[in-house]
Amino acid sequence: MLPCYDILASMCDTLYERAPMLSKMNHEIPSDMLTTLHTLLFASNRAGVEELATIGHSITKLYGKKLASQVEKDKKHVHEMVRENMNLTVPEEGCKVQRLMEIAREVNQPYTPSEKCLLAYKKYLQLKGNAGGEFLSPPSNPSDETRIPGAGGLSGIPVQPVMPRSGLSDLPYGNRKTNV
Repeated sequence: MLPCYDILASMCDTLYERAPMLSKMNHEIPSDMLTTLHTLLFASNRAGVEELATIGHSITKLYGKKLASQVEKDKKHVHEMVRENMNLTVPEEGCKVQRLMEIAREVNQPYTPSEKCLLAYKKYLQLKGNAGGEFLSPPSNPSDETRIPGAGGLSGIPVQPVMPRSGLSDLPYGNRKTNV
């Protein structure tokens, strides 16, 4: 989620710099500001930041409610990372189970989903048209001590973000020291 806020901060800076020019354009959106305006509108009611909500109201006031409803219907101009991380849809249970199994394999930790979770995972694969091919089977002969607490309902699993040791400058979205 941190990269989203960096992207939004950068877009707010861009909007601040371009605001005088935008106010003189008779409600026309310049093509180079399309992604910025759509992304800020999209995030304004999802980020939980009062200042961003104010920016969203200002954009709606300048360009009309039609733009706001267009952003909600068609998110193709919203920045991809913001769209994916601030989407209000909840993943299906089977998708959650698949991701848990993938993470367990990546970190070489045994994990056995409950029968209820395995059933949800199989249904998820069938809905996705992958009924037999890429089923991730749980490791064989797991002990009860290796089961993640709360995995039956997919809740109660502690998750801690992993940050690079040298700081944020190693992340793919760049160093915040440079002006964008």
